[in-house]
Amino acid sequence: MRVLAFHGYDMRPGSGSAIRSRLLVTGLAKQGADVCVVARGVPEDLGSSGILGRSFATGESPHRILWDTGKRFRPDVIYAFTDGKAPEVLWAGKRLGCAMVCDLHGFAPVEVIDLARRGSPVIPQLRESVRRLRAIRRFDGLTVANPTLLPIARFLNARCRLVAGAADLAHFSPRGETRALGSPDRIQVVYAGNFYRWQGCELLLNAAGILLRMGEPFDFTLIGSGGLDDGLRRRWESPVHGGAIRFLGAVDYSEIPVYLRSADILVIPRPLLLSTHLAFPNKISDYMATGRAVLATDLAPHRYAFRDGQTGVICRRSAAGLVEGFLRLKSREFRERLGRMARRHAEQHFCAFRSARAVFDFLDDVLRQRSSR
Repeated sequence: MRVLAFHGYDMRPGSGSAIRSRLLVTGLAKQGADVCVVARGVPEDLGSSGILGRSFATGESPHRILWDTGKRFRPDVIYAFTDGKAPEVLWAGKRLGCAMVCDLHGFAPVEVIDLARRGSPVIPQLRESVRRLRAIRRFDGLTVANPTLLPIARFLNARCRLVAGAADLAHFSPRGETRALGSPDRIQVVYAGNFYRWQGCELLLNAAGILLRMGEPFDFTLIGSGGLDDGLRRRWESPVHGGAIRFLGAVDYSEIPVYLRSADILVIPRPLLLSTHLAFPNKISDYMATGRAVLATDLAPHRYAFRDGQTGVICRRSAAGLVEGFLRLKSREFRERLGRMARRHAEQHFCAFRSARAVFDFLDDVLRQRSSR
């Protein structure tokens, strides 16, 4: 099987989408597929897995790059990560005469509406998102990253396969280097990600303030930089909180497991929005793989991943709900049991290699059905 993997943006580690796509293409190569990657930024180390790569610059036409690369690579299928450039993929795929499959991570119109609340223009972006959806209706199939997105995906394209979660189990091992984050006699809470509205960091910080005023023994470390407001940072890092809340800024992907292993509790405080209902962030499977207790707000994707009190703790979507969740996790024995069960669940259900195998089998099914027409 010859797979032309396409990511319309930078595929080097950073966003969850980039990490997922990198893990899946590496897994496809290990399954025996010949893989060529076209992206705005291609990780240099993919070559060690026998994967070919071609980067394109801002201003270059993605469909022309795909067409030019495809003429030489002669793919059986174009596998596009996200629907961001679906019309361009459709254009190239039709001319190359190959199958086209999209890995769908979210529902673009909903994301546009959520972004609009931050001042982004709505109408042009909605038109573009509809254009993308029309294109993927004509694809040969979809892999879907989120179970709650599956009904919408099936409406768009009848041939779908759920591939939720893709954790690098070796990278996010429970064993390895750790780093002192705060006082050793306090419970260390870590959040890793960006600070955009849909991540719920305001809820987390409000919960942290309540717990600290109650005199509870928690320290909070927030890792990431995207969307972080300087005023928010100054307010919560103030001496009023006794240094119990720290912002570390962006951390290299290679270092993230070190900080996750250093935590007693990992937190996913997302609020209820249409975009959070329809998204399955990669951090869910990464957190679980690290073997630490996870506290997550009550959203459908979180309920799919965690069993409350068994592989994690689910709490109400409010600052008060997060406070209740943190207090449930004060017991070290309970946290350690949850961490062990979370790791086991990640190994069984969210292993990146198994996810890549599911994608490989799906692509193979798509090609078999095309050849039988």
